[in-house]
Amino acid sequence: MSPPFYFRWFPLCTLGLLALTALALLSELLWGAGEALAWRFFAGAAIAGGLGILGWWILSRSQALGGGEPARPGAPAWLGFPLASLGFLAMVPLLLLAAFPEVRASLDPHSRITARLTGGKLEILFPQPMAGKEVNLQFDDRPIPPAYFREHPEVFRWQDRRAEDKRLLLIEMPSVQERWSFTSPRRLGINAVPDEAQILDRNGLRVPQQWIDLPVP
Repeated sequence: MSPPFYFRWFPLCTLGLLALTALALLSELLWGAGEALAWRFFAGAAIAGGLGILGWWILSRSQALGGGEPARPGAPAWLGFPLASLGFLAMVPLLLLAAFPEVRASLDPHSRITARLTGGKLEILFPQPMAGKEVNLQFDDRPIPPAYFREHPEVFRWQDRRAEDKRLLLIEMPSVQERWSFTSPRRLGINAVPDEAQILDRNGLRVPQQWIDLPVP
């Protein structure tokens, strides 16, 4: 009994998914967007994928799917099949969590950033204390160069909600909209502009990229 075609391609598909995700994470490092949490998820996915390949190897050595003519599957098949299946099934969601920070943010309500427009100001509230230095924002398809915020410190302000607890970022929207010629943005991207300047938390860790729906004024 010969194994099905997808069984023969199993290790190649597993390694291919791991390689593509690793390339995506490495590309983020090139512009300073790497996150330790993403690599932890990738490490978990690599372990799960390795277990899946081990299960495939056990099955490939088994006469149940190999070259013999057994009457029924032996112990290697009973061990290898669930190991291969569960390893692959566990690897896929871990790769999604590693490659897409917005997926992580949607699953963890404590990591979500909220924003609202009040009286010409955009209030962005972060769930944890921030470093209060760089600003990296994109409005719809209009990326705002972080250098603009460095050169115009009057258009933004980090506000302490408590002593040394910078969680609230205030943006003077009329000034930004006039300079970059856009009106009534519907979505806000946090750390969505490819640039070395990234919004960091108080511990110096990059805030995962998030997209936030803005209320219609």
